[in-house]
Parts: sequence; structure tokens; C-alpha cells
Amino acid sequence: SINGNSGFTAVADIGTTTVAVLFYENGTGRIVSGQLRDNPQKRFGADVLSRLSAAVDGNSESLRADIVNCLLNMAEHLKTASSR
Repeated sequence: SINGNSGFTAVADIGTTTVAVLFYENGTGRIVSGQLRDNPQKRFGADVLSRLSAAVDGNSESLRADIVNCLLNMAEHLKTASSR
């Protein structure tokens, strides 16, 4: 047992091109499931500077919503997959 807690922990890596999420079992540290998706923010540009420029130009809420929705969808998918 890693920490004795029951349940799961989701860990995310938000990269410029992809978003990765792993679902760990808290008690054992075992990876239960994982998923990789394209970063939806790429519609504002392929690099960080393009996205910063888009945020300054008034798209900060869209950038935030893109990544939040992506993470929530991935977590829901992994939660469903791990309960099977």
C-alpha cells in the first residue's frame, strides 16, 4: 500500500500537442487506465506563444474552457473504464 487511502487519483500532463491522463489506484499505486488526446487548444496555434497571443486577443476563456472540458471528459472516461 502506498498511502492506505482507498479510491483513485487522476494525474494529468498538459502538453502543447497532447494531453495525457493516468488513473491510479490509491492503495496500490497501480495504473488502472490511461488516455492520450490531442490538446484542443491547438486550434489557437501549435505553440505556447500563439496561445498566449490568442489569450491577449480575448480568447482566454475559450482556451481555459477547451482544456478544462478535455480534462473532465478524459477523467469521466477513465472513471467509467476503471469501474468495469
